[in-house]
Formats: sequence, C-alpha cells, structure tokens
Amino acid sequence: MLQAHRSGAWPRRSAYPASFRRAVHGVSFHAPPGRPGFYRVALQAEPGFASTRSGSVLPYGDWSRADATLHFNMWWPHDTYGDSSLARMRRRWVGKNMYGFGGIALGCQPKWLNIYNAATPVRVRAVVRDRGQVEELWTGTTVHWGNDAARRFFAMSPLRFIVERPIAKPLGFGGSTQRTSERCPAVVLADWQVSEMFSSVPPPKSISVQNIGTPLRIGMSRADVVWLNGFPNEFGDRVALLSQRVWAYDDGPGDAYHVTFRNGRVAAFTKPVGLP
Repeated sequence: MLQAHRSGAWPRRSAYPASFRRAVHGVSFHAPPGRPGFYRVALQAEPGFASTRSGSVLPYGDWSRADATLHFNMWWPHDTYGDSSLARMRRRWVGKNMYGFGGIALGCQPKWLNIYNAATPVRVRAVVRDRGQVEELWTGTTVHWGNDAARRFFAMSPLRFIVERPIAKPLGFGGSTQRTSERCPAVVLADWQVSEMFSSVPPPKSISVQNIGTPLRIGMSRADVVWLNGFPNEFGDRVALLSQRVWAYDDGPGDAYHVTFRNGRVAAFTKPVGLP
C-alpha cells in the first residue's frame, strides 16, 4: 500500500470549502512493470469504494462521465541488480557541488522550501532512493514545480539528493522554521531528470543568473537559455531535447512560451500572455 507525496516550489492552497471533507487513500500495485520507464497507469477503485444512495457503484474518476477513467503518467526506475543507477549517482555527486539549471528549489518539505539562483553551489551530502514511495514530480526547472497547470507525473522510488543548506541568501522561501534533519534539506526527483536539472560546473560569467526570470535575447546560445530558464518542461531526455528546434515552456495557459533555435542560437521566442 502506497501513498503519493508532493514536491513543489509553489505554495499549495486548498481549493475546497471548509465544509468539504477530504481523505487520503492508499494505492496498491499488483506488480512492478517488466521494464523501467514511463507508463500510462489507469486508476481503478476497489469494490465498494463509492456508491449512490440507490446502491449503484460509482467508479473512481469523473462521475459526470460514466466511461471516464483517471490516467496518470508514472515512472519506474531501474533499481534491481544492485541499483546501478543509484551507485552511479553517488559516485558522481556525493561530496561535490551541484548547480541548478534555471535555479534550484530545496528544503524540508512540507515544512519549508528555499529557492536559489543558478550560480549558487549546493553541496551534496548523500544520495538515497526512497524505496516504496510514490512522489508527485514536475518537469523543467525545480523552481517552477508545484504548479497544477504544468506537466507532472508520479515517480516510484525516486532519488533523494540530501544537501547542505547553501550560505547564499535565497531568492524566495516558504514555510516558517527552517530546521534540518538527516533526510533534508533535499531535492527529490526521478533518475532520468538528474542530467536535465543539475550541472557539476557553475554557469559562465558571460550571463547573469543572479535573478530568476532574466529576459531572453535573440542570438543567445542554447546553453545560456538552459542556465536562465532550465530545460523545457517536456517529457524527454536531455539528448532528445537538445536536438529539438523549438522548445516549449508550458507552466499553464498564462505562462506558456516557445523558443526557436537556429544553429544553436535563439532565432525567435514568444512571451507569456499572463493571466486575464
């Protein structure tokens, strides 16, 4: 029996009225899939989950549509045979600094969260796998995680990068007491996201990353765009994304924009229209 946890940089406010009763339900899987990777999972309710007053069974999903079934994107890691992925991450990162593309959000969730710019060195204390846990995660730079309008997925047994709290002053923060523990501050993410989130070297001094949201410029290199805004929040590995001519940053209807590249440099870009 599993429960999904949530990672994110955006504060989450309840959308339910005070009189609305909420419940947390566990989720169980019959067996792991045969191969690691992304899967489209249909959520099915156990018999007797819900029914009408007349006794008719109600499925888990959109009750206004009888044929509707909730589907989720889920990631399973390659964590068998000694978990070579975890061992590789430990060799590469433990005891070293990492820098977040587009900035980095870290903390002891849900108690507190800090956001730092891309030039902030973050020392990695340990890398562990949260086995048996399901985490709700987002694509793109971690500073934009938590937006329900953006692309997100669920990761089975994600990686936890336990870090030292940076000396630098954060650009933004949430929560009150900033106590640490053996498991945090940390960043939690899926194995495939690491190369799209972190660099072992700082950004070049030729670009300013002191503040998040620095405007793009025509002629800017693709690498500079990554340092300023992170990789696009799409489902795809680093190699596939670097081969794309157009990058789509989609954090919701008011925050979507595109960047077009030609010969490795920005040829055109759109701007978010904002919310009405």
